[in-house]
Amino acid sequence: MRPTMISVTPSSPSSIPLCNTHTKFPAKTNSQLLSIPDFSSVSNPKTKEPIQPLSLLRSYTNGGQMESAHKLFDQLPVKTLPAWTILMSGYANQGNSLEALFLLRDLLTKPFNDDDNASLWPDPFVFSVALKACASMRNLSLSRELHCLIVKLCTEHDLFVSNGLVTMYASCNCLVYSERVFNGISNPDLVSWASILNAYVKNEDYNGAFNLLIKMAQTGTSFDSFALSIGLKAASYVLDIKLGSQIHCYMIKLGLRPSIFLENCLLEFYGRTGELSSMQQVFDEMPERNLVSWNTVIECYSHNFNYEKSLILFHDLIFEDLKVDQCTIGSTLQAVTALGQLKPGKQIHGFVTKLGFGSNSHVISALLDMYINLASDKSPIKILKDYISTEAKPDEFIMSNMLKSCANHMDLGTGKIIHGLVLKLGMNNDLYVNISLMDMYSKCGNIDAISQIFLEIRKPNLVSWSMLISGYNANNNFEKALEIFRDMQLCGVKPNEYIYTSILFACISLRDFRRGMEIHCNLIKNGYGCNVAVLRILLKLYKIALKPFECAKLRSFLHEENLKLFLSIQNNNGFLTSDITCNALNSCGKLTLLNLGFQIHAYITKRGFYSDYKIKNSLITMYSNLGNLSDANKVFDEMPQNHKNSHCWTLIIRASVHNGIPHKALELFMEMLRNNKLPNCNTFLFVLKACEDLGLVDLAFQVFESMDTVYDVNPTRLHYSCMVQVLEKAGMSEEALHFVNSEVLASVVLD
Repeated sequence: MRPTMISVTPSSPSSIPLCNTHTKFPAKTNSQLLSIPDFSSVSNPKTKEPIQPLSLLRSYTNGGQMESAHKLFDQLPVKTLPAWTILMSGYANQGNSLEALFLLRDLLTKPFNDDDNASLWPDPFVFSVALKACASMRNLSLSRELHCLIVKLCTEHDLFVSNGLVTMYASCNCLVYSERVFNGISNPDLVSWASILNAYVKNEDYNGAFNLLIKMAQTGTSFDSFALSIGLKAASYVLDIKLGSQIHCYMIKLGLRPSIFLENCLLEFYGRTGELSSMQQVFDEMPERNLVSWNTVIECYSHNFNYEKSLILFHDLIFEDLKVDQCTIGSTLQAVTALGQLKPGKQIHGFVTKLGFGSNSHVISALLDMYINLASDKSPIKILKDYISTEAKPDEFIMSNMLKSCANHMDLGTGKIIHGLVLKLGMNNDLYVNISLMDMYSKCGNIDAISQIFLEIRKPNLVSWSMLISGYNANNNFEKALEIFRDMQLCGVKPNEYIYTSILFACISLRDFRRGMEIHCNLIKNGYGCNVAVLRILLKLYKIALKPFECAKLRSFLHEENLKLFLSIQNNNGFLTSDITCNALNSCGKLTLLNLGFQIHAYITKRGFYSDYKIKNSLITMYSNLGNLSDANKVFDEMPQNHKNSHCWTLIIRASVHNGIPHKALELFMEMLRNNKLPNCNTFLFVLKACEDLGLVDLAFQVFESMDTVYDVNPTRLHYSCMVQVLEKAGMSEEALHFVNSEVLASVVLD
């Protein structure tokens, strides 16, 4: 009998009904043939005893020395089935799945009716390795053919093989086949349940995973750490805090022995769902922590905008007896970048260089991102040169970051050099790099280069179309932007919110309100009528077009959509950004929704977003607009000094003026100056209004004169108007008239 790799439809009703396929294994080329050295005298260097060939073969494969392993295998006088299995497993574990399947093909060509080869009949262990290889290749056609062979050789009902089939089909994104194989297992073991559970999660069928967990509990199936970890992963993906907490309680109820693997899964679940206090509690109570534990909490704090805590944990980690990896450095540099702290970023740069991460592309990308956002020098160029000097090849993320640096500095010369390096490295077909090139040339004003790069993109997506339109807008070629928009529609490409905002901006710049209203109708038809970003640009369009009714309608609608978006994210435990939160707080202030404002304040405190200075500024503004000055002052007082910038001081001064406490505004102004914070034009405007309310004419003139002479702030029409009101309110009409006539109003900077 001599089995061959052909497709056979299984006859068993519990099996998957496969159709005939004709996928064949490719033949080996001459370059794949190996020379056979002499391995006849191999001994243990310590005991001087000869090493068994299978032990040596296993050592080679475990160490990743596949060439030596294959040479030893070829020299074996008798190639037993375990030898075939070890070599196949080695190739599969090292990622060379095709070579593992080549070996299976060679094994199946042996004449099994020969007594010498009777022992080579493939067993479940051989097929489990082959199934693993097919799973890594994600080739459904090849996987089905292998399944047919397994059925033909009557090994399908082996539990070991069935579990491998479930995993293989899940990796091929064919959940229905995984379910059918699982349903055909008469007595599934814990590995079977874990395999089908993992199949549901891999294919993003989280409801199926949850239902399966419930079924396992109802049937009395025992849970192990792997099955529970999959349940926690599914709960974190859908942000189901209740389910994940129930799994945690179930673990405690079962009295499971603490497992660092399972505790790390708990850390990730609580961190991903924003339950930072629970995550910290699990972390503090862990009897043992590994690098994965530290990386998880550092990344989750950054993910939830608590960047200060990420840096504190990184410093704590350095004093532990653990070596950091690229994930640690990446999360920490992300926190440094978000906080705008270049000095600690440079310290981390020196630290990672000392540890030998200079050739790690992940770390280099994070460093480039930090310097691009925080530094104005040419540090990115030096980093790239040092990286290339290690003979490492830059990837698309590094090249895109370099192009972003050139775009920010409008450095066309360096940008062209990077473009040349892109061509040399063969990255000119990478869509991500091409979009970065378009952005760089757009900001450097080279519109012809943008068009040329766009034409070279084989399949332009929405981002490339959007970048092309934005490029023409940035270079004031608005008619061309509208023309590109028409071409895009003729190509059957449906615009997104970014394209709509760009094209509406072109209409505003051209004062073409008719076309703007036509695009308004088009975006409503395409389902973008409720998009917040689009509503903002439409509001600007109708405001310039002097359409007050449409403006009022859009403004009311915009605030409602801001709140709907925030509440939707809150109800689904979704990803919340500072911009969405600030917009919601602003809408509460505009619509006088104090109770909802309190709720949002409590929610963002619970989620750990309260440390974001932008959100605190929005809270001050909201409480000020709602007449709740005590809470506005409380938020301001709780802010750390390094977060109290000029804008923040201006907001609290404004709050005091608008809520009828002008003397408090002046006290805050003096405190602002004592803290070496420079006032801006808005600060002076509110200070002058405070002087107006208190009738302090002399102080008003002192403040007004200091604007230009001390703080280099040019008075605007509003400041002059405020000075006139100060004099009028003090009953000094003649002085007010003299002030107007004596000032050179032509030098006033109009708003």
